[in-house]
Amino acid sequence: MRCFKIAEEHEALQLDTRSRLYNEIRKSPGLHFRELQRRVNMATGALQYHLDYLGKKSLIKSERVENTKRFFVMQSKRIEGEEQIMPFLRQEKTRHILMAMLSGRKNTIQSLARKTQTPYSTTSRLLDKIVRAGVSQKTRKSKQIHYILEKPENITEMLITYRKSFLDDLVDEFVATVQELKT
Repeated sequence: MRCFKIAEEHEALQLDTRSRLYNEIRKSPGLHFRELQRRVNMATGALQYHLDYLGKKSLIKSERVENTKRFFVMQSKRIEGEEQIMPFLRQEKTRHILMAMLSGRKNTIQSLARKTQTPYSTTSRLLDKIVRAGVSQKTRKSKQIHYILEKPENITEMLITYRKSFLDDLVDEFVATVQELKT
């Protein structure tokens, strides 16, 4: 049975276009359709066709996060919480908020807005989404609301593992700092 599955996967990825698409999703999990389209430079119809094909062959799956469909490979070893957290890491503002939360203790809306240079209202809205998704929780300390990440080590591991796929200098600096602290 396992040999049949491997042969079927191999056959599905014989086409260079599908193989390129699959590999892009594998190295950058959580990409949305338009970003995937930009990276593989494929027409909308062709991309949709190949994504559907890979989905039917159980090589990839899509997760809908709010109104955005995000793609993940099925057989890849994943970091715990990847499907839940990666959609937030794929968005620049939420990624910067999560990184600020990783590097600070006093994570209030005001301090996070200041650290990320994001308007207070935007920071508040994005933090609400992060809390609703279970990535963080709110706690009240001395008349202030603080935000605490649920699995900070997993977020750090995702930033390190998929560093190149973010195309963000701030991620590169964060990863360099984390790696420096480990040595």
